[in-house]
Amino acid sequence: KVEEDYTSIPHLDLSQYKLIKNENGEYAIPENATGKFAEEQIEVIYYYEEKQIPLKVHHYIEGTEEKVPLKDGTEAEDIVKGGKENEEYTTEAISGEKLSEEYELIEIPENANGTYTGDEVIVTYYYRRKAKVITHHYLEGTEEKITIEGVEVEDEIQTGKIGDTFTTKVYENLPEYYENTSSSEITSGRYTEETIEVIYYYKLKEYNYRVEYYYNDQKDEEATEKGKEEYGKEIVGYVSKPKEGYKFKILQSGMTLMSG
Repeated sequence: KVEEDYTSIPHLDLSQYKLIKNENGEYAIPENATGKFAEEQIEVIYYYEEKQIPLKVHHYIEGTEEKVPLKDGTEAEDIVKGGKENEEYTTEAISGEKLSEEYELIEIPENANGTYTGDEVIVTYYYRRKAKVITHHYLEGTEEKITIEGVEVEDEIQTGKIGDTFTTKVYENLPEYYENTSSSEITSGRYTEETIEVIYYYKLKEYNYRVEYYYNDQKDEEATEKGKEEYGKEIVGYVSKPKEGYKFKILQSGMTLMSG
């Protein structure tokens, strides 16, 4: 009846639309949402907009909800965006330029690309630690790296997919004064989930040397001494062999074994 009170209520349970909000983040309720009936027809208008369906993209380590590491030391953050019902969306894996070198993408999820539907779209990319083989080059009986011209030979790292085959070998540019003596039991095989460590052992070759004695510039073969030492060792322990009637002239010492 005229002058009776009325109250209108907006629809807040629509699946595809939502009531718009004002600049203060409050629902936009028309001024005549409530009032009194009049002789003229009263129109109360609520305005709605199509809902945005949220899209979340995760980048997790295989079998977990742990974020995969990136090259810069941080973790891959979730990507959140949205779209309207039936709009198309696309997602992508972390690029090789950003992803930690220790991880690789397992596969592209089936819903990596599609259309917005339902209440929410969740896309999850899974990554796994790369299968790895580390090859060490050590001095025999130690865990000391061999050196070449004063520089340590760095470990060699190979990566691959679990189940793929790998091979290793003696250090490629091994100088002639080193020789390979042994290696760990496994030097080839297939990549596994665990890191495989391969060790090659080396030793410095031994070389013959002679200490010669000269009397009046004539070599005395009987006095000559022979020995054997490893590469790079300085020979200093000479034995003095004086003879009656001779005096010492010169000692050419500090000989270092450099080759065969």
